[in-house]
Amino acid sequence: MRKFIYVLLALAVIVQTACEEDQEDLEYRVIGALPTVIITSDTPTALDLGATYNIDVLFYSPSIDITSLELVETIGDGAETILEAELFSNFNRFGSQVRSFAYTPPMSAEPGDEIIIEVRAIAANGLIRNPAFSAVVSDCPSASLEGTYLAVTTAQTPFDGPYDNTGSPFEVVITDNDNGTFGITDITGGLYGEFYADIYSNLGVVSLPAVLDRNSCEVSADDVPEDPGFQGSFGDNFLDATGVIDGIGSITINFSNDSGDSGTTILVKQ
Repeated sequence: MRKFIYVLLALAVIVQTACEEDQEDLEYRVIGALPTVIITSDTPTALDLGATYNIDVLFYSPSIDITSLELVETIGDGAETILEAELFSNFNRFGSQVRSFAYTPPMSAEPGDEIIIEVRAIAANGLIRNPAFSAVVSDCPSASLEGTYLAVTTAQTPFDGPYDNTGSPFEVVITDNDNGTFGITDITGGLYGEFYADIYSNLGVVSLPAVLDRNSCEVSADDVPEDPGFQGSFGDNFLDATGVIDGIGSITINFSNDSGDSGTTILVKQ
């Protein structure tokens, strides 16, 4: 009889110990629980200043509440910045949830800067799940050059004096030819389209359109023929131009022609 009682007591101890271990394991799993957070959208490796990128996030947490979801930015060695934060006062643990953040690199960033974007989910137990990606600010925007620009131009002419439209920029339009080249309505940024068009209106001078070739952050136009009005009166006169696209998409073009015209025009996209 005593042996039977001892056996029962031993079994009770084993069962109690197993239950305690199960409880400890359960508590460990809850206390150490982390939400699952996945960035589902394609993450860029290069960022254009002025562009906006959608960051789609899938997250779920069946064993612990999420108290907040944050979009965090760090530029280089600088301090992190919380760009957006969503607080959950009554988190739904059932099923997955989706959020989409719109991210625009700050204009204070410079080409070559590394930016780390982090999606940070903070659980009720204080633990954090934070998938992240890094990208480098582009030297110039990769988007098409097509659009309307204001041209600030300073130029010298051999016969008609200087041209400077700094106080009243001239409007030019760039169109995408869909073959890697772009048409521009006046490569001289107003020297022809405004200055010469006024002085030599009797010759029918209108502007000096050209075709720009783009190679990464550089543009060029070679052997641009003379305006027909000038050409009919003075013969052939070819112009060459080279330019650089900066980090925000403005284009600085230097041009000169066979007759001695030369100048610089800065195109700012509107």
